[in-house]
Amino acid sequence: MADTLVPMSKNISSEGLEQLQLFRLAFQELWSNWESLKRQGLTLGGSFSNRGDGRVSGPSCGIEVHRLKGLYLDFRFFWAQKEPTHFFKISSLLGKHCTDRRLHACLKSNKKQWVKAGFLHEWHGVKPEEMIDTLFNGKLFHTDPRRQERVREVQLLMSDDLAHHCLVYSVYMRIIAIRNLNWVIQPMEADAQFVRIPAGFDK
Repeated sequence: MADTLVPMSKNISSEGLEQLQLFRLAFQELWSNWESLKRQGLTLGGSFSNRGDGRVSGPSCGIEVHRLKGLYLDFRFFWAQKEPTHFFKISSLLGKHCTDRRLHACLKSNKKQWVKAGFLHEWHGVKPEEMIDTLFNGKLFHTDPRRQERVREVQLLMSDDLAHHCLVYSVYMRIIAIRNLNWVIQPMEADAQFVRIPAGFDK
């Protein structure tokens, strides 16, 4: 990506700068986890079948669930709404402190990638955000009674291995959006408050 530096219209507070630093550190851990999974043989894609009535079949991503839970845990820092490193909170922090339309266009495009990220949901009908919420809060990290019916429905629509394949793909596409945001904030310093935008948004 080509660098175009954009100054903040008003300075971000020390608390906001700490929030950005936490985001950077959490991203480093998440990306390291992702690279580790790739070295262990994680594979996205393959041959999938639409069996009708929302039922789908296909392969696993090649990694067993106990290892995948480490990735999901690292991802939750950007997905859980109470976290200061929540993806939309960081995007909003930047947008509130910079009026430059080029940055806002960049942030808007990146948010669209986050929202659209998904896999096979046109077939099985479980939207990406719902897949994450259902499996995280209904099975993997919590057993929320309100989500148990949807957990059972997902289990009827696909195997556990395929459900995790869909989940990992949705998480990965959001990791790319997180990486993009991390790239944007890399120049930020307390006494030199700039962000950068990629080519295509610099006009």
